[in-house]
Amino acid sequence: MKTALVSLAIAAAMLRAAGAEVYINAVLPNAPGGDTGNEHFELRGAPGLSLANYYLLSIEGQGTGTPGKGDVNQFFDLGAFSLGANGYLFARQYGSPYTATDPEAAVIENSIGSGWGQANAAGSSVGHYSDSAQVDLENGTTTFLLVRVASAAPPSLTNDLDLDNDGLLDLPEGWTVVDSVGIMDGANVAATDASYGAITFRAPDTNGVYLGTCAHGNIIDVPGPLTTSSGTFYVGRKGVSTGSTAADWMGSILQGAAAQPLNFYFYSASDPAYTGMRVSDMVCGGPNASIAPLGALPYMPAIHGGRFTNYTQVAIGGTVGAVAVDPRDDTTILFTIDTLLGGIYRASKVASGNWGVDPAPVVGGLDRPSGLVVQTNGTLWWLHDVSKALMRLEAPWESHAPETVVSNFGGAATDDDPVDLTFAPANFSGSVGQPHWIVIADRGSDGDAFNALNMVDPGTTNLDEASSNFLVAPTTGSLGWDNLNDIDALPRSGEVVALSQDGFISAVDANGWIRSIIPTAFWPLGSTPSAPALAVDPLTGRIWLADDSLDEIWSVDPSATGQTPDAKELSFPLADPAAAYRQIDFHDPGMAFAASGAFLVISDSSTAGGGGRLMIFHNEPFTIPEFAVSGAPPTTEGVALSWESAGSVRYAVERSIHVADPASFISLATNLTARSFIDTNPPPAGAFYRVVARP
Repeated sequence: MKTALVSLAIAAAMLRAAGAEVYINAVLPNAPGGDTGNEHFELRGAPGLSLANYYLLSIEGQGTGTPGKGDVNQFFDLGAFSLGANGYLFARQYGSPYTATDPEAAVIENSIGSGWGQANAAGSSVGHYSDSAQVDLENGTTTFLLVRVASAAPPSLTNDLDLDNDGLLDLPEGWTVVDSVGIMDGANVAATDASYGAITFRAPDTNGVYLGTCAHGNIIDVPGPLTTSSGTFYVGRKGVSTGSTAADWMGSILQGAAAQPLNFYFYSASDPAYTGMRVSDMVCGGPNASIAPLGALPYMPAIHGGRFTNYTQVAIGGTVGAVAVDPRDDTTILFTIDTLLGGIYRASKVASGNWGVDPAPVVGGLDRPSGLVVQTNGTLWWLHDVSKALMRLEAPWESHAPETVVSNFGGAATDDDPVDLTFAPANFSGSVGQPHWIVIADRGSDGDAFNALNMVDPGTTNLDEASSNFLVAPTTGSLGWDNLNDIDALPRSGEVVALSQDGFISAVDANGWIRSIIPTAFWPLGSTPSAPALAVDPLTGRIWLADDSLDEIWSVDPSATGQTPDAKELSFPLADPAAAYRQIDFHDPGMAFAASGAFLVISDSSTAGGGGRLMIFHNEPFTIPEFAVSGAPPTTEGVALSWESAGSVRYAVERSIHVADPASFISLATNLTARSFIDTNPPPAGAFYRVVARP
């Protein structure tokens, strides 16, 4: 345990939150593709509570058009229903694929017509009333109000709840707003739009501009860009929260195909811990996924073989992608952030078994980089499977700009997606291949069954070229019947080895000859094969294979004859088996050994529960380096402490007015991963601060 100490003077502020009797737990009002059949909402409260006199309203927020702001577009009369024995009500449209995960939840599904139906027209079994022929929830700018109407007239589609259009609710006497959330999904948004929610989530428009207001403030901007000009959106509470702050709610732009609604995922969430999770991971008719502190492991890695004895988690908190180890020092780890505004970052070794992340990218502003290697001269090479490009950045990195070496693979007719790359080994020599050339795994996409291996001379000075220099021309089956995910070198046999999603392992020599490597026991991979990553151990020559269906890593002997048995090397059982959405998610590609074999680094790309991390397996004890507080100036918010990195640790901040008495220090914050903290309520006469680093 390491400690940093500082003393100075202060200023303060405090916040508090209010609760409600029944809560809006989640709303999916605007799904990817057609909404009908895929929308749902949830309420939460006391088990078995009758919802008599409760109504869920959708309030118009668009400042242009007719009807105007404050109009009741639609509402649900919930009086015929009660919360389930577990305190949840799950409401879904006709034919919804979403099901409650807890049998004690109350489930209501419209059974009349389509969507939610219309109680004021053809009928609705869930009490849905709406303007015109609307059977789906309102999109655009809308506020969902959960109201209780005690002894007054119930809601009507003629109600205008903002009579003077000032952005404030004009509620009829006897109405009480129990809970509320506003949505501005970025579609057809205008500066005059308004939300009436206690909290409002706002997506940018197609130009990346955030528009619309809320008289209550508390507007949370959701990172863009939009996935469709018509907007997609979801809002949900975190866990079993009761407030109306960003700590209680998350909102997200959605992505996915309407034909596969259970695979809708949070493309860009207000809280990055949820980005990448599926909507179904939030749980229907039960507690939503809650985030753990960044750095809290949801699983307990188990080391089965004798290759490694210890592991270190490096918390990233984002969608971690490909990984590589810099051969110049054999300790620095390079990794990608696999998003639209991604980049390449580095984690440097700061002490025995301990790595710290540099928050500044080596290369920033990259669109979903995939595949990463570092040349012995320090040149970074990486791929973009979406834009079909091979990129490089020469060393020293800060003195050069990224260059596009190949802008297309195989020509327009045969192009797939270049996903990963490796350097051919020194003994890779034949009629096609050349030693030390870059071999690129080019996988099929959009149902295209073709896989291929391309070759590029890393010494080329030509830029923006197309490449059809195939080691293996586009083929079905020969490189696996599913998409290629990863590639690495096999120095002992002078080959490269590629892995497809279905677990098919192909070794290829410099003549383009392909041989299959059949595991002795680890076949097929899992009950539902899902093989995203492989890496070749430089010490043993064995191929390490990750399997997402088993959450395990096995090693396989690549020998053509005299093959030794497969071995389970690592597994990642969940600490809480019920939290399946927090299981490890091996990235494709996302596994690499140090050139010396001293460690193996794996990327866990799952951001659920505060995730997104590197897992490093090694044989060293974990130590924490000396570090110091780098600043503690008083600000208008309070005392703003900052400190140096101590690597893969969590920090605690403590305060005392008696520095000589160690027992007098009180805890202000724990489990911090950021290297800064503001004491918003410091003693007026000054204080001493202590920052403690713990594994």
